[in-house]
Parts: sequence; structure tokens; C-alpha cells
Amino acid sequence: MRKYLSTVQFLIAHFIFIFNPFYAQAQGLDSLQIESATAAADLLFYNYQYEQAAKAYEDIAAKANPERSIQIIKSHFQQALSLQNMQKAGLAADLFNLIYTKTTQNKKADAYNLALGWLAKANVFFYYKQKDSLTIAVKKADAYIAQVPEEEFCWELKAYYYYQKQNVLTEITQNVERRSTFLSAVAYIDKLKNPNNLLRGVIYERWLNISLMLEEEAEVKKILNKVKQLLKNPYFKPYKRLEAGYLNRKMIIAGFLEDSVKFEAAAKECLGFIQKNNLLETIAYAEYLQFFALIKKDVMINYPAARQTYRTLLDLRQRRPDVVGTGLNISVSLNYAYTQMDNVFDTMGLDTGTLILENIWQECISPAHRNNNWAEYPDLSQAGVRIVSLQECTLVLQALTYAYNTCYHRRGEEKYKKALFNTLAASENLLMQTLKTTSNEQQRSYLSNTVEEFLIRKVLIYQSLYKKNPSPIYLNELWQIAQQCNGRQSRYRQNEEKALEIAQVDKKLANLYLGGKKSLENALFALSVAQKDNNMVQAAAQSQQITLITQQIADVQKQIAADYPLFAKMLADLGWVKMEELRPWLNNSALIVHYVGREKSYQILLTADTVICYNYEMQRERIGRKLVDSLNIFLNNPPTETAVEKIYKAQFERLLIRAKDTFFRQWAYLEKQNIKNVIIVPDELTAAIPFEILLTAGGNKDKPYQQWAWAANKYTFQYLPSLSFWKQSRQQSQANTHNGKVLAFAPTYQNGVENKQRDKDLIWLRKNLNELAGAKRELANLEKYYYGDFYSGGEATEAIFKAKSKEAYSIIHFAMHGLLDENLPEMSSLAFSETVDTMEDNFLSAYEIAKLPQRCQLVVLSACETAKGKRQMGEGVMSLAQYFMYGGAPAVIATRWQVNDQATAFIMQNFYKYLYEGQTIKAALKASQLDYLKQARGDGAHPFYWAAFTNIGNTDAAVYVAPRHWAMRYWIIGSVSLLLLSLWGWWKFRKRE
Repeated sequence: MRKYLSTVQFLIAHFIFIFNPFYAQAQGLDSLQIESATAAADLLFYNYQYEQAAKAYEDIAAKANPERSIQIIKSHFQQALSLQNMQKAGLAADLFNLIYTKTTQNKKADAYNLALGWLAKANVFFYYKQKDSLTIAVKKADAYIAQVPEEEFCWELKAYYYYQKQNVLTEITQNVERRSTFLSAVAYIDKLKNPNNLLRGVIYERWLNISLMLEEEAEVKKILNKVKQLLKNPYFKPYKRLEAGYLNRKMIIAGFLEDSVKFEAAAKECLGFIQKNNLLETIAYAEYLQFFALIKKDVMINYPAARQTYRTLLDLRQRRPDVVGTGLNISVSLNYAYTQMDNVFDTMGLDTGTLILENIWQECISPAHRNNNWAEYPDLSQAGVRIVSLQECTLVLQALTYAYNTCYHRRGEEKYKKALFNTLAASENLLMQTLKTTSNEQQRSYLSNTVEEFLIRKVLIYQSLYKKNPSPIYLNELWQIAQQCNGRQSRYRQNEEKALEIAQVDKKLANLYLGGKKSLENALFALSVAQKDNNMVQAAAQSQQITLITQQIADVQKQIAADYPLFAKMLADLGWVKMEELRPWLNNSALIVHYVGREKSYQILLTADTVICYNYEMQRERIGRKLVDSLNIFLNNPPTETAVEKIYKAQFERLLIRAKDTFFRQWAYLEKQNIKNVIIVPDELTAAIPFEILLTAGGNKDKPYQQWAWAANKYTFQYLPSLSFWKQSRQQSQANTHNGKVLAFAPTYQNGVENKQRDKDLIWLRKNLNELAGAKRELANLEKYYYGDFYSGGEATEAIFKAKSKEAYSIIHFAMHGLLDENLPEMSSLAFSETVDTMEDNFLSAYEIAKLPQRCQLVVLSACETAKGKRQMGEGVMSLAQYFMYGGAPAVIATRWQVNDQATAFIMQNFYKYLYEGQTIKAALKASQLDYLKQARGDGAHPFYWAAFTNIGNTDAAVYVAPRHWAMRYWIIGSVSLLLLSLWGWWKFRKRE
């Protein structure tokens, strides 16, 4: 539906600029005649009368004087769009731009019309899904519109430009930009004093559609009132589309409010207007039918009425495919199929719905790849297999998985189970292949959301299969899905251009690779054009070209992977870790993997000899996320007044017990089996929970915090971003340095050094960084007892760290401010001491960290919020700690919230003491936290002060820490040995004499 609407709506008022004031002055009377004819043609277009509008535009082109080629091209362009001939539209847009660059004299008119011309090209690129070209076209259009002055007579031009622009921003990933762009159009049109400007009606009508699509009910009601006032003006009466849209949206609002009386009245009024004005063959009628059926089923639960309405709409599509395009037809067919299948009272509904879905799937793939084999699919990763958008393809496949899963559970026939598995595999192949090859960040974000929806559906399907038949096959599938949810590899976190830069791939080789990808995209575009035009000879030639380019890209990628292992690592598929591989590592330990569900929290517990599936029913967003967010509020805000402490403790205790019952249901089993080591692989929700502070018993509220039943008293916790990372980090640990040497930094922030060449934001940020006295003591203590290189004060700079990071160290320690950017995780940073250096800004960003090879055993981030970040499904927490792991650090100590300076110094001192004594990383951290808890007084024992630190990665290993005089000790031992050897030699010599 969106694709068709964007194409049609793109020129609802297109070429109003034919009669814009600049051009009217230039062309004289002929232009005024054309202006009148165009206004009449536009009105036909506004009222969905596309064939009549196309004829009118053709007539304008025929009657325009040959020397006025601009009008001819414009008319041809709009006619081509009216008839959905995008090849001719593209040719017209090219000619349109060419003519303007050579013939116009008025620079203001030229800039405005060139902006619209580039938007016209953008619409063609959008139709053919040529995304990079679309982006370039929009940028060029923005550059030209920026040259149009901010003057009153230009407001209409700017309003129309922004109205046009939002039509090529219809991808779901661009909703925010689309909304802001359209509000710019509204702002400009509202400045105009002329109440009879038809463009105002066009923009308001479209504003209704966008607000409704974005589910902004308050905005919909607001614009409904504006349109209602507008319709009182007789000037807008010929614009029937505006009133039809108004009545349609009024009906929808009544339906959403579940007011059946108002809905029926509004639906009757809307249908009456459509019938009276002969709009029964227009998209206004199609929209009415679509929304009427949706609301009858979803709100009124009236299956017969919904089914009949969908049939009427599908009949309209058979008669008028130009009105009900492929996108709307797929949307209608999906809703019709769900309506059939969801009606449990109709035994034939499931078969009917499944048949509808199987038929509509054939419209999603190109004719060359269609077949009659039931529930079998071509390779969707091949070029030109699908001819609709990824979103539409995915929706149909998801509906088919629902249908086959329902059929299998109701009827138990094996053919449905086979069809279900085939459909799941096809969906996964489509999504993962697209995700791997997409570099646009917005599109990747959309794809991540789509993958999340797919995985949620896959979880539900295999949980239902496992419940029906607890087979090891289904259990292994759930195990793999859990890793898919939490362990998508770093190739999904970084686009290829960033990966090339981070891996420092030679620029020529990188450009060769990216150029090949661009050539492949152009070839795919040419193939889609050939297929749409049914040019099989050209399609075959393009297919051969695609095969050749694909092989060239593979060869270059192979060379890059061989010469730059980091790039290969970032894009590698590490595969799924099998249970059998992990069991030898789980002696007296339990691994708990959390993974996503829609209304449930799922966990799998694995020990050396047991596997158990857990699920907990809850409303994940409304209850689960609210629970986690509430817990974080309590953790970050310890009470400061005695009067509220009792109430605070009671609420805090209830919250912690509830969190334990929701996210740590395995504790009773662990206690029974006497298992003390717990390894957590959190999902994006539980990643924010410190399991150490969950309560294993009640009755705490009246006790001091030291006596609360913290889980840390019974268990030692270890956290993993994914199982594949655990496996990889254990191997990485063997390869990294074991020399016992420490590299540590503790900067100064208020030493009077100011670099005025910095960006103003960086200068302001640095001025607000307070000194960390505890960090300096922390570093002094490390330097006093342990061997290594220690930089404090003005020496603790980014440049020195980057230089020293090339050397070999067992531990890298940062005692400094950490700056979190949840919206742009790669811009989170560590703050070093300021210098007059212009090469480094002394804010080490996460993006830079990922570039630096980490050859150590452990990174200690004794800084604020270094384990905190944006929670992403399948990614966990995109924190500073995560970026050190990208660089190769097998283990990281980091913080979940802003830490207390004094408490941190105490915990770190003891942490290194326990490491020196030979304890594992996780055991050393736990012991140092409990040491702090024992000596703390009053509210100083609140978890805020001691539970912020967390261990991530391969922390079940010990790290050798060398004493300060390590080198002196071995020098003395060596000297004594040499002396003894000399004495022995002298004795042997004397004896021989």
C-alpha cells in the first residue's frame, strides 16, 4: 500500500511550479494558458482520476509550443507517472534537468525547479529500489532548495518542495526524518495568507495519512479539525479527495476508540460521499474498504463483514490494478488471510487463508523463479528473485509460517511441518543475506527490527513444537535460536565501510571492494528494469554480468581476509556453539542463556550433565522492561533521608525479589545441586541487571544492607555477550600476552591546560569534568605494588596510550571519566588529560578503541558507565567494554552506572590483591566487592557503591600480575646463579690441578 501511495501521491500536486511566479513571468500569455490547463489536469489527478489526468497532460504536451520544451517534458513526466511507466518517467526527469541547466536565466527559479527535478529522479530511483542513487538525488535536491531565498513569495515553493521530499522517504526506517520533513511543509504552507491555495488542501490531506501511519492519534485529531475548517471554504469543494480522506480518517478514529455507534455512523457517511461523488473506482474507495475491514475484524470482531469487504477490495484490484497496486494488494491479501485463519468457528478458514497466502507469494517473486511446488522457495539471496520490497516479502513469509504452524498443530500432518521448516529457512536466508550485504545504517536498523520479529516468531514456533514433543531436535533448535538472539556477530554491528577502516585495509583494495559492491547494485537495478519491462534478452545479459561481478567481489574479499584478519573476524560467521563443546567447561558451574519472546521470558540452563528450559509469562514491554527500569532507578538513587529509608527499603526488597522470580528462576535448582558458579548470557533486557544483588530470601527490609540475602553471598557470576565470543575469547587468551605487566592511566582534568583549537562542545565538556582523587590513589597503589608502566596527571594522554598499546601488557587499567552516548554508542569515550596536541583530542572514542589491537589478558575500566549503553536485540549492550572486545580483549571489568570515587579505589585495591594471589578474575572481583560490603557503614553498603562493577568475557581464568620489583628479583636471581656457577667452575678447575 505504501509503495503505491508514495508513487501516486508524489505528483498529487506535481508541477504546480508550471505556474510558479518565476516561470509565469518568463513565459507570458502562453504560460498562463498552460497554467489553466494544468490546474484542471491536476484536479483530475487529485481526485484519483488518473487515466483522465494522463490524457489531459498529454493534451498539454501536444499543444505547447515546441520551443517551450520545459512544459512538454513536465507533462510527459506526470503522464508517465500517472500510467505507472517509470522508464519513461526516468527519461523525462533526465531531460527535465538537462534543459534547466542550459536554458533558464532566473537563478532562483532554476534552483527551485532543479530541486524538484532531482526529487523527480529520486522518485524513479525509489520505485526501482536503487537506494544509493536515491540518497544522492535527495542530497542534490536539498543543495538546490537551499539556494531558494527565505522570502514570502518563496514560501509556497518551499512548502511544495518539502511535501514532495517526504514522498521519497517512505521506508519505515525513515519515519523520523519523514515526519520532520513534512512538518516543514506544513510550517511553510501555514505562513501563506491566501486561504484559497489548493496546495494547502493537498498538504493537509497527506498530513492526515502520515500522522495515522505513525499512530500519532493526537496529531490526527488536530489535523482533522484543521481539515474540517478548510472544507467549509467553497474553494476546496471540487477537491473531492480531501473530503473523502477527512471522512475516512474520521471513521478510523471512531473505530480505534471502539465506539461502534460512532464508527457505523462515520462509515456510512464516508461510503455515502464516495458513492455520491462516483469515487468507487479510486484509491479513496480502496482505503475505505481496507480500513473498514480491519476495524470490523480487529475492533468489532465481525469476521463475516470483514471477509466480505476484503473480497470487494480484491475484486476492485482485479478491475483496477492501477488503483490497488501490488503493495496494497499484498497488505489486503495478508489481512484477508489472517481474517480467515483467525476465525476458529469456520473450519475451512484455515485452508482458505493458507491458499490466499500461497497465491500472494507468487506475486512476490519474479516470473522466472515461480514454480508450482507447494511450500518450496527459490534461493531468495539470488539477484532478481523477488520483485517486491524486503518488508513485503518478509510479511508474507511470516504469515505463511503462522499458517503452516497452525495447520500442523491442529491437524498433525507431517506435510505442514515440512512446509513450516521450509518457510522458516526461506525467511532466515532472505533476512540474513540482506543484512550481510546492506551498508546503509538506517536500512540496517530496520533490518535488525525485522530480524527481531522473525526470531520472536521462530521462538514461539519451536517452543510450541518442543511442548508438544520434547525432542532433542527441537531443544537444539531452541539452543541455536537463543544464540541467534544474543550472538549475532559483529558484522551486523558494523557496516562494511567501517569494518574496512577499522581493520586499516589498504585504500586501493578497499575502494576496489566497495566499487565492486556499487557495480553489483547497478547491475541489480538494470536487471529489475529489464524484468519489469519483460525484456528477457537484457535480463539474461544482466544476470551473466551479476555472476561475473559477484565472483570478482568474492576474490577481492578473499584477498582482504588473508591480508587483514581483523576485517575477516568482524565479518566472519563464527557458527553456533554446540552444548557438547561447553559441557567440559561447566564443572560445578551452570550456564543460563536468556533470549527474547513476545510475552514470555525464555531461559535455558545448561550444566555438565543437565539441560532445562524455563519460560515465564509476562508482558515483556509493559512489565519486564518497567521492572528493569525501576530497578535501575533504585540502584542509581540510594536514599539520603532517614525518614524515607524504611519505605525505600521495603519497595527495593519487593523489586529485587520480583526480579529474581522473573529473571533468575533457576536459583532453587542451583541451590539443590550445590552449584556456586553461574554464567549469564543476557538478552537485551536482562543485560542491565546485576544478578549479584538479587535476593535469595525475604525478610531484609528491617536489616542493614550488609545482612541482606544478596545472591553475591552464594554465587559467583560471570557475564558473556555471546557463547561464540566465550569460545573465541578462550582461544584469544592463549594467544595474548602473559607477562604480568600492567599499563595504567589516571588523568587530570582541572590542570589549567586549555586547547582553544578544540571544538566548542569538547571544550565545554572538559570544563565540566571534575578531578578524581580516588583514581589517583588507585593508580599510586598499583604502582606501589605491581610491575608496569603508570601514567598519571598530565602524562595520561591519548597519544601516549595509543603508542604504548602497541607494546605487550597483561592488564590495561583506566582510572578516569567514561562518557556514555546511548544514541551513538560508537561515540562513547574515555577522557584523558588535555594537551595542546592537535593530532588527538584526548577523548578516546569507542570507534577508535575497536581499531586498536588489544593483546592483553584483561582490560579494567575503572570509569563511569563503561558497561552501560544502548540495549539492542541480538547485540546486548553497545558499551565501551564491547568495543574493547572487538579489538581482541578476552576479558573486561566495567561499570554499569556512575561509580563512587572512594568506593572504587577500595574495591580496585583489593581486586588486584586477589588477582596477585592467583584467584580468577570473577572470583577476585566478587571477593573485593564483599570486602567493601563488610567494612561499609550505613547507606554506604547500598549496592550503588559496590555492585556497579561487572566482569564480562573469559573471566573464569586467572591473570598473572607481576610484583613491582619483578625485574630486580630476576636480576638478583640471575646474578646469584652466575656467581654460583663461577664458583663451581673455579672449584672444578682447582680440583683438576
